[in-house]
Amino acid sequence: HRLIATAASWHLKPRKRRNGTPLPDGAGDYLIMTTNYDCLMEAALDVDVPYVVLSMSLTDFLIRPRFGNLPSPLQKAFEKANPARPPNAFTLARPSLDDADSEVAKAAAQLRMAIIYKVHGCIKEWSAQFDTIVISDNDYVSNISRLSHNDGVIPHCVGNILQGQQEPYFLFLGYSLSDWNIRGMLRAIRVKRAGEGNENEKDYGDYTVVRKFNALDETFFTQNKIRIIHEDLKNFTPALEDYKARYGV
Repeated sequence: HRLIATAASWHLKPRKRRNGTPLPDGAGDYLIMTTNYDCLMEAALDVDVPYVVLSMSLTDFLIRPRFGNLPSPLQKAFEKANPARPPNAFTLARPSLDDADSEVAKAAAQLRMAIIYKVHGCIKEWSAQFDTIVISDNDYVSNISRLSHNDGVIPHCVGNILQGQQEPYFLFLGYSLSDWNIRGMLRAIRVKRAGEGNENEKDYGDYTVVRKFNALDETFFTQNKIRIIHEDLKNFTPALEDYKARYGV
């Protein structure tokens, strides 16, 4: 979680080279996708890294965003500008002058944040009325079915990042393909980036880090042009942190 939070912070904040000279600012929001139900990712982010959590209710198939690390006026303005909507209509609207005063609207227009898309729901977005947790067989079947038509699961703002001109690449950490929901999501990601029928033609420079794969998993990732790093995450993340400490990147 610290590794991912550090990457998000580096992307969203002003950056400097080791000699102290500034680097060009990043562009756009930073996407984090997870199948975890917990809130550890939000807790790991620096308090000055704004974020929004997106998960879909299995009750009415709407997304109700949860914003964090924002000043109260800005958070209220974002909440007003982003009522519950279906995933394919969820654009993560910036507050306008209709939703906030001029200073808040100006700050909102310049704001870049971490988008935490919780594929299997979030414990904080669970209630008796709006259940977001994908855990039962029926939940999985419903989710997989909605992945196959009309972008029924992926929020529109996530699709915009996947289809952006910067051509984002992914680092998959510890995912097993025994989860059919993950297989469907991987295909949906590639279709979003390249278009239907072209998903295996382009190499985006994706990597996956996992301790051990079986032959079927390895074939699937290879066919999707995702490079495999066979390593335990307990060893991989400290190695990256050591590299960052040594080289300042």
